[in-house]
Amino acid sequence: MSGPVVATPAAPDGLYVHIPFCVSLCPYCDFVVFAGAAARGPRNRIDAFLAAVHVELDLRADALDAAFGSRRPPLETLYLGGGTPTLLPAGDLVRMLGAVRDEFGLAPDAEVTTEANPDSVGPDDLRRLADGVGVAFHVEDDCLDPDPDDARPLLPVVGADAARVRAESPP
Repeated sequence: MSGPVVATPAAPDGLYVHIPFCVSLCPYCDFVVFAGAAARGPRNRIDAFLAAVHVELDLRADALDAAFGSRRPPLETLYLGGGTPTLLPAGDLVRMLGAVRDEFGLAPDAEVTTEANPDSVGPDDLRRLADGVGVAFHVEDDCLDPDPDDARPLLPVVGADAARVRAESPP
């Protein structure tokens, strides 16, 4: 009989970033979210949140570099969940995606997914996200709206082969 098997830790190949902002709190939601004035309006907490996320990304990337060095592969998946990540201005999401790419790397074929509500994302936002990600970006048209005819105009915006946007249907 041989000795105990010792597992070698592996560098993560995916990252989840929780964006805790919603227009309203759904009664079925068990996630940490900030709704109402904390998410929108002059007293929102988005800028403070983004500053904290950038600090956390730096700290986590430094810890991974210390643990894995050059053996750390770029991320294969990046998931922005929440909340409703697309409540953040597209420019802020693009800067966050850029920070993830700079700190962790994104594989050329990485899957980037963001939860969205059709009321909080439009064609211009999708264009900015697709341009800012720098990897494939796919729109799942069956999720954008219960009526597929209403979702189809968004498809040409980024193309069927351009970031993955999964949109939550309104409750």
